[in-house]
Amino acid sequence: MKLPSLILFLIICLSAAAQQQRNIMLIAKPGQHHVELRWAPVSYPVWDEAKQCGYIFEKYLVAESGDSVWAEKQYSKNIKIADIAEWEPFADNKYTAVAAECIFGEREEYTEFNPLTAYKKHNESEQRFGFALYCADMDTTTARLAGLYYKDTEVDKNSTYIYTVRLATDSLYTDTAVVMSSPRAYRPLYAPPAPTIVVHNRAAHISWDTQATPYYIAYYIEKSEDGKHFEKISEQPISSTYGTFEMRIIDTLETNGKSYYYRAYGFDSFGEQGPISEASKCMGKAEITSVPELTYAETVNNNSVVVNWTYNSDPDAGIEGFKIYRSTSTSGTKQLLSGNISPDSRSFTDTHPLNDNYYFISVYNSENEVINPFPSYAMLIDSVPPAAPAPPEGFCDSLGRVTVYWQRSDDPDVIGYRLFRANLPDVEFVLACPYMIKDTVFTDTITLNTSNEYIYYRLKAVDGRDNQSAMSAPAAVARYDTIPPSPPRISNVEVARKKNIISWHKSVSGDVKNVVLLRKNNLNSKFDTLAILQPRDTEFSDNNIKEGETYYYALKAMDNGGLCSELSNIATATVSAKPEKIVFNTAVTSNGVTLKWNTSQLRKQVVSTIVYRAVSPNDISTYAIVQGNEYTDPDVAAGKTYKYCIRHKFEDESESSLSDEVKLSF
Repeated sequence: MKLPSLILFLIICLSAAAQQQRNIMLIAKPGQHHVELRWAPVSYPVWDEAKQCGYIFEKYLVAESGDSVWAEKQYSKNIKIADIAEWEPFADNKYTAVAAECIFGEREEYTEFNPLTAYKKHNESEQRFGFALYCADMDTTTARLAGLYYKDTEVDKNSTYIYTVRLATDSLYTDTAVVMSSPRAYRPLYAPPAPTIVVHNRAAHISWDTQATPYYIAYYIEKSEDGKHFEKISEQPISSTYGTFEMRIIDTLETNGKSYYYRAYGFDSFGEQGPISEASKCMGKAEITSVPELTYAETVNNNSVVVNWTYNSDPDAGIEGFKIYRSTSTSGTKQLLSGNISPDSRSFTDTHPLNDNYYFISVYNSENEVINPFPSYAMLIDSVPPAAPAPPEGFCDSLGRVTVYWQRSDDPDVIGYRLFRANLPDVEFVLACPYMIKDTVFTDTITLNTSNEYIYYRLKAVDGRDNQSAMSAPAAVARYDTIPPSPPRISNVEVARKKNIISWHKSVSGDVKNVVLLRKNNLNSKFDTLAILQPRDTEFSDNNIKEGETYYYALKAMDNGGLCSELSNIATATVSAKPEKIVFNTAVTSNGVTLKWNTSQLRKQVVSTIVYRAVSPNDISTYAIVQGNEYTDPDVAAGKTYKYCIRHKFEDESESSLSDEVKLSF
C-alpha cells in the first residue's frame, strides 16, 4: 500500500498531535544495520488495556520520486506481552523477574468496596505499572517480553522508515505513536562529563551534568583509590528523572587526606552502555566539629591580660592548635596575637593589651579554621589623656557651610573628637558640635553677615575612658565674604604743572586687596579705571592730562573675595588753559599801547581777561580786568621797559594759566 505525500504529511502531523496526548510514547534508535524501537504507555489504564489486546506495530518505507514523496507500508505486526512460559528462562534476570511479578503476580482480593480499599487497589496498580516500566527501561529483554520493544533488522542503510504503534483495539486510548528513523541517523553514544566533586569530612558529594547526554536513563558511578582499578559504588544504577539537568550522589570516604577517583557512565533505554567519563580526583577534608569556648579574660597588674578557654577534643578533626585574636570592639577588625598555640594549651597571656580588649579564639587544622564568634572582654584602667591633635583645616562656601577636617590621632585608644569654635583666636572657644565626632570631618554652619574675616576652630581628642586631650592650636578659616569693604576718601587734588596729584585716606576695612582709582572728563559720563593700587597707597599722580580740561576722580576698595566698596567722594580738578600768544600793535600812538589776543580756539567761554603789567625793574602785577579781545594801555612813557601777560576767567569760574610774557621798550 502506498500513501501519497499529502496523506503522509497528515499522518505525521496527526501522529505528532497524538504523541502530545501522551497515551503511548515511541522512540527509535538507529544502528548501522538496524533500527530499535521502544514504546511505553503513559498511564496505568492504557497499560492495563494493552496487557489484554497488545499493540499494532506498523512499518512504512518513505519513498520519493521527483517532487513526489509517499510512504509504502512494509508490514504490520500484533505485539503482545509474552506468555509466562517465555519469561521462565530469564528467571535469573532481576529485571525480568520483577516485571513478570508485576504483570502475572497474584493481586490482593478486596471483598468489599469502600474509599480505603479503592485507594489501596489504585496504589497497588500504579506501583505494578511503575516497576514494570522501570524494569523495561533497565533491560531490553524485559522490554521485549513485556511487548514494549522491537528490533527491525530488515532495513536499508540509505532508506528512511516510519514506525507507528497503537493499541490493538478500539478504545478511548486510540492514539497512534509515530517516529521516523533511518540507519543514516546512527550516532555513537558519548561519554558523560567528568563528575564534579565537593568533599567534606570523609564524604564526597558527587554531581554530573546530564544535559550533554540526555539519552541516558541511568548511570553508574565508579570509584578508585589508585586511579586504575575502579568499582561501582552502588549495586543499582542511579536513574535520571525527566527534566533533571544534574545528578547527585554522596559517597563515604574511608579516610581523610587520601586521594580518590570517581568516574561515570550511562546506558540508554535500549540497554546500550555508553563510554566511561574522565575520572575526577578528590581528597577528603577533616572538618572541625567542635569549637573552643572562652571562659574569662583576667587583667593582671593593669598591664597584662590572661585569656582562658575550654575545648572538647575532636580526634578525627586533626587539630593542630589554636589562634588568639584581639579587637577594640565586638565587630571591629581582628588582630592576630598568636597563631601557633599548642592543642594542649588552655590559656594565653597578652603582655601588651589595649585599654579595651575583645578576645576571640579559633581552632584550626591543615584544611581550615573555625573561630568562635563570642568574645571575652578585658579592660585596663586608663587616666592618661591622649596627646593634643594637630590643628584642623577647613573651607567655607557661599551658604556659610564650613567643612572642617583634621588628621586622625596617632593614639590607638582615641575614639572621637570634640570641635570648638570662636570668632577671634584669643577669646573663649565654644563647642561647635554638641556630640563627640567619631569621623575626621565635620560640616559647620556659620553666619556670613559679620565684619570678622575669619572663623577659628580648635580640636580635642577623646579616648575610650573619656579622657580629653589639650586643645589643638587654633586654625583660621576664611569666611566666604558677602560684605563689601568701606570706601577710601579723597582728601585733596592738587593741580600742579602738567599733572594732578590725588591724595586720599585709606579704607578702614582689613580685607582690602586693591584700591581702584577712577576718572572721567564729563560729569554725566561713566568712570574709567585709571589705576589699580595697593591698599597701602594714599597718593597718585595723574600725568595724562590736558590743559583746559576738568577731571573728576573717585576711589573704590576691592577685598580678597572680589567684592567692591561703594564709590568714594568725587573730587574735581581743572587744568588751566594757556591762551594764544598776545598779538599787539607795536606802533606807539597818542593813545598808548594796544594789546590783542585770540580766544576762538578755547573750548570754554571766556567771561573776562586779567591783564598783568610790570615796569622794569618792578615785578609783574594785576593791571586791568577787561572784556573782549583787546586792551589799550595809555600810560606809557619813553625810555622805559614794560612787560605784559594775561589770564582768562571762564564761565565755570575756573581760570587759565598765565600767558607768556611780552616785553616792550620805548
